[in-house]
Amino acid sequence: MYQLFRPVLNWMPGSILSLTKPISVPALKLFSSVEKQRRQSLVRMFQQTDVGFLKWALGALLTWQPSPLEHTPVFQIHGRRDWVIPASRVDADEVIRDGGHLINLTHADEVNALIDRAADTTTRDPR
Repeated sequence: MYQLFRPVLNWMPGSILSLTKPISVPALKLFSSVEKQRRQSLVRMFQQTDVGFLKWALGALLTWQPSPLEHTPVFQIHGRRDWVIPASRVDADEVIRDGGHLINLTHADEVNALIDRAADTTTRDPR
């Protein structure tokens, strides 16, 4: 679905993209359950982001291809309520039931516990 936006993004001047900044507050409320203080920080960061960088970042997201990581375990943690990248479209190792798109912010304790557990199962003592 997101690939449909590639031609539009290539054509779109930065001035039009900058019009998305005022809708960042309601969009963030819609797409995540981030607490108010963190939401304000994210909105401020987005609103202060250079439009050229934002356009590059969106283009990078649309064209990103993962690199093969030989001999490196990769664990994907995903939020079931992620509306940006739906959980049904990924093959996650762990799904956080109430998690949205910003699970590292909204469910930090759960994410960190899953990372700890994954690290415990893959780390070997070299002694």
